[in-house]
Amino acid sequence: MKRSTISERALILAPRGRDAAIAKAMLEEAQIEALVCPTLSTVMDALDRGAGFAIVTEEAIAPG
Repeated sequence: MKRSTISERALILAPRGRDAAIAKAMLEEAQIEALVCPTLSTVMDALDRGAGFAIVTEEAIAPG
């Protein structure tokens, strides 16, 4: 049974390479709804709408 409440979804911020796609696939295989966010501001907006947790890779927040 797939979880459908927005508060149980995962947010993913992994802007480089295939990390986001792989994380999303793994979570969805475990029946967890996942949303890939392209920017930190997108994550913040999505958090306001509800999420169970967020996955943020180091390169997404490291100074350039």
